[in-house]
Amino acid sequence: MGLYIAIWIALLVLATARREHRLLLWTVVVGMSLLAGLRDLSIGVDTRPYHEAFTIAQDGRMPPMEPGWGLLNIAVARLGGNFNLLLWIVSITTLGLVTRVATKDSPNPRFSLFIYYSMYAYLNSFNGMRQFLAISIVLWGFHLLYRNKVWKFLIAIGMAMTIHLSSIIGFAALITRKIPLKPWILYTSISFSLLTGLFIIKDTWLIPLLGPYGVYLQGDNFSVRESLSSAVIMALLMNCLLLFLYHTAPVSFRDNFWLKLFWMGILVTNTSLQLVLGTRMILYFTITQVILFPQYLSAKQRDIPLVSTLLILYLLLIFLKILILGNDGQEGSIYPYKSVLSA
Repeated sequence: MGLYIAIWIALLVLATARREHRLLLWTVVVGMSLLAGLRDLSIGVDTRPYHEAFTIAQDGRMPPMEPGWGLLNIAVARLGGNFNLLLWIVSITTLGLVTRVATKDSPNPRFSLFIYYSMYAYLNSFNGMRQFLAISIVLWGFHLLYRNKVWKFLIAIGMAMTIHLSSIIGFAALITRKIPLKPWILYTSISFSLLTGLFIIKDTWLIPLLGPYGVYLQGDNFSVRESLSSAVIMALLMNCLLLFLYHTAPVSFRDNFWLKLFWMGILVTNTSLQLVLGTRMILYFTITQVILFPQYLSAKQRDIPLVSTLLILYLLLIFLKILILGNDGQEGSIYPYKSVLSA
């Protein structure tokens, strides 16, 4: 655990440095990708299943997953690469896309990388690297849509779907960006989505709508939550964060593209309170915080040190909550970290 906390502190120092350090930023990205690529099979709950899929690709057969992921496995295998090369390629692509979007759309790319890490997205990719690769592709698609490159956005979401089908939810951005985020729309949607998530939506009627992806709702790990308390607390925290950003930024910021996407993420969070699967769908929109927070701070004309401190404390709370409570030290836990080089 100490290693991951040390990385958090190092990224915070990098993020708050006055100089740009673009070369240092990319050096850190490569270093983090190597840390992920060289991890042992025991690090991450999905690492062994992905290794089994890779062995299928080594036999010249298509793994039973989305075609894009299967073809990536086959390509690495035919080039003579091993499983850790696959891990590294996925990690450097995931981190590279996020960092590339940050360098294009964030006033402070270093702070964006710090946010990405603090959201536990980097470490969570040890557990679900296929989905986090899809999330990074969707984020790139959002960048394209932000630049009004609609057709390229559609292609990006289509590519993400070949990696993880859940990324289909990214198409919602086409509608979201057109909605004027007026106060009555904001409060009505938040209230309605919370009530819907608490009292209406369950997995029983969603399964047919999700088609082949609905099987996740039927498994033991993707069912209705046994306890709503932690989910409700986190949802309320994120709702408060959205309202804080909305009311403390300049009025013109309420039409911000990334704020609207984060709002959509809050609505998905609220409506999926009872569903463990909801945490998978939320990530496609909450990832926009890596661009939203730096743009928000850039739009502020005063109180930037205070607001920055509050945001960092919020990120620290999220990071430590998942790091400590989300890992039990058993098989698949991300700590203690173990590399194949030390085996």
